[in-house]
Amino acid sequence: MTDRRDLTRLARWAARQTKELTEGRRVLQPGEGAPVEVEAEPDEVAYSLAEALDHLTEIEGLGPVALARLERAGEEIDALRGRTGQPLADLVQAVMRESGIVEALETAGPGASVNLTGFLGVVAGFAPVAGDPSLPAFLAYLDAAVRVLPIAIAAGEAPVAPTYENVALAKYPLSRLVFFNVNKAPGKPLPPALDEFLRFVLSREGQEVVRDHGIYLPLRASQVQGGRVMLAAAPPAGAAPGAMSKIAQSLLEKTLVEHPEAAHLVMHVTPPGRPDTDNEIIASNIGKIGKKADDDDLRILRTGHPETVVSKTGDRFNVSLPLFDSGRNTIGVVAIGLRYKPGDDKAALVRTAERIRDELRAQIPSAARFF
Repeated sequence: MTDRRDLTRLARWAARQTKELTEGRRVLQPGEGAPVEVEAEPDEVAYSLAEALDHLTEIEGLGPVALARLERAGEEIDALRGRTGQPLADLVQAVMRESGIVEALETAGPGASVNLTGFLGVVAGFAPVAGDPSLPAFLAYLDAAVRVLPIAIAAGEAPVAPTYENVALAKYPLSRLVFFNVNKAPGKPLPPALDEFLRFVLSREGQEVVRDHGIYLPLRASQVQGGRVMLAAAPPAGAAPGAMSKIAQSLLEKTLVEHPEAAHLVMHVTPPGRPDTDNEIIASNIGKIGKKADDDDLRILRTGHPETVVSKTGDRFNVSLPLFDSGRNTIGVVAIGLRYKPGDDKAALVRTAERIRDELRAQIPSAARFF
C-alpha cells in the first residue's frame, strides 16, 4: 500500500501543474471596444494523478519503495490505456479485475457494490448511434449529456455563469456538496485505510490539495468541523473498547480547526481516582486511541515540565505539555505537533503550544467530564 504522504506529493504536483497551465492558457475574447481577458476553466486543463505517474522523477520526497510501487501502478494503467479501443463492457471488466475493485467491495460488505452495480447497468445499456460501444464513444456520450447554463437569480438580473469564482463567492445559485458515503457496521470502527483517508481529506493538508487543484472548493471551517465530529462519533480503527471520549475527541477536532498551525493533537488523560499508570490516550487525530502512557508521558505528567522534539520527517515540532482542567489541576498530557521548517523560532512554537493548551484548559471543568 502506498503511504498517504506519497499520494499527497502526487496530488500537490498535479495541482501545481494545473495552476501553472491554467494561468498559461489565458485567452483573449473579443469584447465591446477592446479584447477581454478570460481565464480558461480549470477543468479544461487539469492534471490527474494518473498523469503525475508519468513524472515521478520530478516529484520530490518519494522514497525507493514508493517509487517502485508507483511505477508499477503506472505500468498497469498504461496497459489498460492500450485497451481503450476494446468493447466497453470488456474494458470495464478488465479494469475491475486488474484494479482489485471487486475484492475490495467484497470485503466491505453487500451494500458497497450498489453504485458499481448501477454503473455497470448504464454501461450495459449504452448503445451509440453508430459504431461499437467503446470507451471514447461512451465518454463523448456523457460529455454531450451535460451542459452548464448561466442562471439569473431574479427577473431582470443578468445571468451568472457557473465559473469556479462565481460558485466560490456564492453568486451562482446551483452548487452542491460532494459527500463520502461509507458502509460502517454499527458499533465498529471504519477500516483503517478508509478512516485514515477521511481524516486526511478533512485535515488542513487535504483541504490545501483541494484548493490548489482548483476544481472543487475547499470546505468551510464549519463543514470540516462537522465532518470531524462525525468521525469522532465512532472510535478510530484500532481503538480499545471504550477508550475514546467523544467529548474529548470533539474538543480536539474543534481545536484543530481553530489552529491550522497544529498538524496533530493527542490528549492523554488519567481517569478520576485512578493511578497515573492508567493514563491513556482518549482523543487523537493520528490514532493510538487507548494507548497507555509510556515513560516519557509519565515523566511530563509527574514533573510538569514540557518536552520538545523535531519529528524524523523534519516538518513537525512536537511539544508535549502537562494538561490541566479549568481549576489548574493536572489531568494528563497533551501532545501538539506544530508545522515546522528549519530555522523556525522553537521558543515561539512552544509558546504557541502553551496557548493552545490553555485554551483547552478553559473548556475542561474536570477530567470526569471525559469519562
